[in-house]
Amino acid sequence: MDEGQYLIQFAHPQKGPSMRQQDLLHRCIVEDAPSSDCATCAILDHRPSRKCRRRPRVNRCYWRRVQNHYKSCGHVVSLPDEEIKCDLRNCKFSPKHPSTCAPPQCTKTCWQYHQYPQQYAPQIDKKCPKCGGGS
Repeated sequence: MDEGQYLIQFAHPQKGPSMRQQDLLHRCIVEDAPSSDCATCAILDHRPSRKCRRRPRVNRCYWRRVQNHYKSCGHVVSLPDEEIKCDLRNCKFSPKHPSTCAPPQCTKTCWQYHQYPQQYAPQIDKKCPKCGGGS
């Protein structure tokens, strides 16, 4: 598929997107729905093509969630969520967002919510800090 590039790993990456995902992608491109209206847009990075009039996706502010999985003891430790800021003026959460930009105009022109959080689950070959694996 030349319309988008997958940013997450599907259950069977060799098989590609499911029929449902292809249907959502097709509907999104044909109707040119806003990203918030199409679940597939949340996982696709649209590239310009003759079919798609959407600009390439730009990373906005998002949360990063990390869960460390310790193999030696089997425990999982969740770290506090970390906010990753973008440098875009039209993102409400960005440090570059002008302080003069306020509702109601801000709600019409600026991004009002965080992107889907990045989730990491590193597998660590030692015991968790509670079991004596801390440094």
